[in-house]
Amino acid sequence: GTVSGNLVLTSGGAITDSGALNVSGTTTVTTDVDDITITLGTLASTGNVILTTQGTAGDVTIDNGTTALGVQGTVSGNLVLTSGEAITDSAALSVLGTTTVTTDVADKTITLDSLASTGAVLLTTSGTTGDVVIDNGTTALDLGASTISGTLSATSGAAAGIVDSGNIAVSGDVTLTTDANNGVINVGTLQQSGGDLVLTTNGSGDATVVNNAAIDFGTSSVGGALSATASAGTITQNGGALTVAGTSAFTSGANAITLSHGSNDFT
Repeated sequence: GTVSGNLVLTSGGAITDSGALNVSGTTTVTTDVDDITITLGTLASTGNVILTTQGTAGDVTIDNGTTALGVQGTVSGNLVLTSGEAITDSAALSVLGTTTVTTDVADKTITLDSLASTGAVLLTTSGTTGDVVIDNGTTALDLGASTISGTLSATSGAAAGIVDSGNIAVSGDVTLTTDANNGVINVGTLQQSGGDLVLTTNGSGDATVVNNAAIDFGTSSVGGALSATASAGTITQNGGALTVAGTSAFTSGANAITLSHGSNDFT
């Protein structure tokens, strides 16, 4: 159907769209019984989509077609978001399970800077400028299997920091930041094919990164120890200084390691 205004849906049973659903205002969807799902696979909501589910398996799937998707709310289960335009969080977005976010048209971006996903975050963009920004607040950020055709900026303020549970393929710059609680970075399955790697840890947070190709550092500051492995390439620095308060270990097999910036500061 077509709603020329705001749409509010509430049910104690599953909520689905049985055909195309066009909404010119906001779309507010609530299941008020535990473990009931929301599936809107043919939605086109011009306004923000506000989601609420209960329990532990209140999964949500949203495909907003070729309309930009702004989403917020509390999902007590897994969240799957798809759009052929930009995907953003319009306010706090809390997810108990995994968060899977896909832009299925080239060069569309994902910006979730008010996210709190307890489960892994899986990201897919296409083209050459399908950039991704994720800030998981004070919740640990687990980056699952992802393909990002652009740059990646990921932030967490948790002590457990940023980890990976699947291959993370990124064609552009990768910026990983922990901004509280001595958060660590431990990413062992990075597949960065171009751009700079920028690492920043809070306090005494360590950083460990393994890339399946070369590593080219940008300006980075690690408050603890740094371990960087380039499995199939050199280790260099294209940007500014590399500052490491703890020990530093660089591994590149038979390939060269060249870290010659005049302001580098290694302990």
